[in-house]
Amino acid sequence: MASGTARALAGGEALRAGRKVDRTRILDAWAVDSLTLETRLRAYFGGKIVTAWEIYSWLVDRWDGRHSAGQAEAQLITATTPPIHLDSGASDAIASAFFISDHSSLGHPFEASPRLIYERTAVARLRGYLRPYLRQKQYRSQSGPVGPFVAEFGLLRIQAEMAREIARAHAAGYSTNAHDLLHDLIP
Repeated sequence: MASGTARALAGGEALRAGRKVDRTRILDAWAVDSLTLETRLRAYFGGKIVTAWEIYSWLVDRWDGRHSAGQAEAQLITATTPPIHLDSGASDAIASAFFISDHSSLGHPFEASPRLIYERTAVARLRGYLRPYLRQKQYRSQSGPVGPFVAEFGLLRIQAEMAREIARAHAAGYSTNAHDLLHDLIP
């Protein structure tokens, strides 16, 4: 999980810093890495872990600057089809990313594209689900915008929470010995 997301987060950081990078290559690599890992997570765990991954994948896609229909939009729509199932830790981490985005000096890196109606609906459903977590953040927040790379911290927090959930979960997929599981999840 870490190697694919590290490349995507570093690519988004480079884009936001104005460094010359191949945006298409970053986005295409993330699409492949994300789908590959989602397939592995679905084979072993399913449910809440896959839902968290689908939302995380969409957030990283937006961090990398893609605002068009595609795989990440489909993942978000799937993840937010009612009822939404997430562990509380993942819910809190995702709410943190949205809260940071709402107060970011970058604008709103984790907002839906205005051109994509299904994505806008999915984000509205997700924000509705996260409302209690977002309210908590509002009460504890300091006023003012946050720096441009704090949004990346929000993504790293989601990744860490998903790693904790995976470590606590029982692998129930087709091959559950420790060697196969580690080989599939840590390429």
